[in-house]
Parts: sequence; C-alpha cells; structure tokens
Amino acid sequence: MKIICEKDLLVEAVSNVARAACAKSPVPALEGILLKAQDGQLQLTGYDLELGIVTTIEAKTEQPGQLILSARLLLDIIRRIPAQTVSILSDERDLATIRGGASEFTIPGLNAEEYPELPNFEQQSDLVLKQGVLKSMIDQTLFASRPPTPSRCTPVRCSTSRTTASPWFRWTATGWRCAGSRLSPT
Repeated sequence: MKIICEKDLLVEAVSNVARAACAKSPVPALEGILLKAQDGQLQLTGYDLELGIVTTIEAKTEQPGQLILSARLLLDIIRRIPAQTVSILSDERDLATIRGGASEFTIPGLNAEEYPELPNFEQQSDLVLKQGVLKSMIDQTLFASRPPTPSRCTPVRCSTSRTTASPWFRWTATGWRCAGSRLSPT
C-alpha cells in the first residue's frame, strides 16, 4: 500500500476513527485502525466489537492495499509531522513507513485479515424531520439523560416504526428519570 494525503484530513479522520478502537484488548487488531487504500480514497475503520466508525478521505493511491496500524501511535505520529502532506507506505512484512517533510517513522502493522468484520446493516430509507421538531423532542427528554453524577452517561434511545398504517418516531431517555417524546403524523 502506498498513499499520499493531506495531513489535516488524515489527522481529523484518524482522531474520529480512533474513538472506536480499544485502548487495551486481548485482540491486538482491535487496538488499531484498518486502513484500506484504493481508487483515490483511503478508508479508515475503528471497531471494538460494540462500536464501529468508518470514514473515507481523498488520497493519492499509488499502490492499493490494506493494513492495520496502532490507533494511538498513528495519531501521535501524524499530529507531530510538520509537513502539509503525509505518505504511508507498507511492505509485505506489514511494516509501515510514514513520511512528512523531513520526518520519517517506521512502525509495525498487522495483516488486514486479522481485523474483525463489521456487521453489515441493510440500508433503509432515511427519516427526515424538520429541525424544530427534532429540537423539541430532544428538549422534552434532555433533562432525563442528565444523571446526578456528572461522570455517568445515560443513553438516549431513538426508535421508529415504518408501518404504513401508523408510522412514528420516538425519542426516549431512561435512567435516573424517565422521559419520552413521540412524533406521529396527523
């Protein structure tokens, strides 16, 4: 694999995708980011078996390929590169050379086949809501997602029904308090 891309695009993409990579895992591939280079694009994937993030950026693909690199190490390296463009070159031993300006780093990677496959979700039609309606639903449930202890996070659940007889969209927060908002066509 050999790619060249803008540093700022790569830093932003790696920062976002690294959120889904495990900090420590018995499976080393889960601590990394899967990089796939092909057709002028670089696809980056982070996955911890619960949360997966995939993003694609434009890159000059001189040689297509794929490789897993440590999320933390990759982010640290590309943030410190002084140049505006970054090149990543990998060899058959899965060693990656990252270059930018006068800087050059060689780090070990993992074979892309070791990366677990993300679940494939069928694409469904989009749900379109007016901004004011969505904001109103969030406002009606926001208080319930704020627990008394600031360090604890309470999830908010969104659910839909697409039946033709009675479609609806529901926004629900549970935890310390319970709240819900439901939108039905009238």
